[in-house]
Amino acid sequence: ASAEQRCWNHKLRNVLDTVPKKHQPEVKAALQAIASANSERAATAGRDAFARMDGRAHPKTVERLERDWARRTASYAFPTEHWKHRRTTNVIERLENLAGRRAYFRALNAPHLCTAVSDGVLYRDGVRELTPTRKRRAA
Repeated sequence: ASAEQRCWNHKLRNVLDTVPKKHQPEVKAALQAIASANSERAATAGRDAFARMDGRAHPKTVERLERDWARRTASYAFPTEHWKHRRTTNVIERLENLAGRRAYFRALNAPHLCTAVSDGVLYRDGVRELTPTRKRRAA
């Protein structure tokens, strides 16, 4: 029942594999802008704009970008403080890389928010949503 976040870095590399080398720098910049969007709506708008501009020239690129979209945007339902960890989510790969360089693990940003997430507190674009009860009181 937990949310699954797909690794943006791996996905961007897979998407770039469909683009000729001479077009990769501009496509990479567009894809990185989508991946670093400040809201799910902005990321989706960036994806749609990319599809409109490059859809005919790079149909496989657009298809790969759209595949697993919900799994790559799952992090928007969590606190903004946790977003720093969303780009590289392959824990096993990170462990292998860290083992050779360090003997410690980097701590999670804002660990106090993990309890809230575990308790079912809802976040939209990294901001805690008010419960229906709180919304009525505020009105």
